[in-house]
Amino acid sequence: MPRIEEVRFSFPAPSGKMVTQIRFRLPEDDIRRWLWAEDLIVKAAYELRLRYSIAGNSPPKPSSFHFDRAHKSHPIAKRMACLARDWFAVWMGYLAFIIAKSENRVAKTAPADPSSAAPDWYSFLLKQPEFDELWLDGLSQSAVCTFDWKTPQAGIIFQWSVNDRDREPIEWYSKHNIPLWFIWSNREEQAI
Repeated sequence: MPRIEEVRFSFPAPSGKMVTQIRFRLPEDDIRRWLWAEDLIVKAAYELRLRYSIAGNSPPKPSSFHFDRAHKSHPIAKRMACLARDWFAVWMGYLAFIIAKSENRVAKTAPADPSSAAPDWYSFLLKQPEFDELWLDGLSQSAVCTFDWKTPQAGIIFQWSVNDRDREPIEWYSKHNIPLWFIWSNREEQAI
């Protein structure tokens, strides 16, 4: 459970009198760490999507739930921090999806380095100034790259009645434990 601290803000009122208000938020160090982690996860997903031409929509960032702001009450601050924490898990699933898709894709930019034992996505991100070997090693050893059923995954809506040459077959999603939701409309009804 994220720790919430009480903070006091003082500011001059229009009358000139100093007013003090109490607000609640995550500790500053936690906010900095969460923003740093968000920046790296979002940047990694963005760079890999570009490199491998992976279509899709990014989920909302954890900071869109305002974990970096002070709130009027402890319960609101706690709720927003918990929502943001949960969205980090969604982003990890999203990044896992992109890494899994990168295995089947040829890089749009420079070709893979055949002399490296590391996956191409790893070698590519290592060349970017934002990413260091320690962070990438942690990512590659984390649940993000295991693709087992315990890894939170960002699923997709799958319309099997429409051919999409960029979409992997259903078996690929099953192998990577990526949740699928199937559209059922008149088109699917007619296809049977």
